[in-house]
Amino acid sequence: MIHTHCCINAVTGAANFPEAVLIRALEPLLGIELMQQRRNRQRLEDLASGPGKLTQALGIGRDDNRSRLDGSPVYIAADEPQRSRPVTVATRIGLTEGRGDDLMLRYYCTDSKCVLLKRTNDEKGEK
Repeated sequence: MIHTHCCINAVTGAANFPEAVLIRALEPLLGIELMQQRRNRQRLEDLASGPGKLTQALGIGRDDNRSRLDGSPVYIAADEPQRSRPVTVATRIGLTEGRGDDLMLRYYCTDSKCVLLKRTNDEKGEK
């Protein structure tokens, strides 16, 4: 939870090692009509362009806490290789100066219109 919004983190570290990735946004490809109903929004860019919007669009709530991400009800699948897109690597947003704000730990599809950007001069281009 962040404030009153559920978020989705993919735990990536070993057991008892605190390491996870916050999934901040997604670009809807399937289930768009259901996402539009859940979010009461029509524009694709408004459906899942932030962590709280994303979980609302996907219908993820507190009951899904500690769910695995390799089966039902939520799973993360690898993209098809032929759909490879350029990725921008940037610093994380919302961190206090000197407390990780300089770490290049934010990744997003450069051409996505569904990612809210805090445009700064710290973006280092495509990976």
